[in-house]
Amino acid sequence: MSSFFVTLSGAAALASGAALWAVLADRFEDRLAGLAALTAGALPWLMVGMLSNWLPQVKSLEAAGLFGSGPLFLLAFFRYRFGPRDPRWQWAEGATVVGMLAALGFFMAWARAMSLGE
Repeated sequence: MSSFFVTLSGAAALASGAALWAVLADRFEDRLAGLAALTAGALPWLMVGMLSNWLPQVKSLEAAGLFGSGPLFLLAFFRYRFGPRDPRWQWAEGATVVGMLAALGFFMAWARAMSLGE
């Protein structure tokens, strides 16, 4: 198992954990933000699944796995940030920031591996 796969899996797990953290902190109040966060947490696993040959190689799924997670976390963040203020939503906002950073790390690990030819 290469370090590339381990790094991608770790970033995907961190994004998934952040998505669950956001939705649980929100207690399913804002459904759009929760759906965006959960989708953003699941998208990196599409890429991991295709790289490990669990899923067929499809370019549209590859693009969604690489580029879809960050914008969806950003959408969830803005929904939590500018929605009705509630103390527990600060935890949801923090979780979406962690998710955005995980999505950025996922993309950077993939880009580094592609530039090195792994």
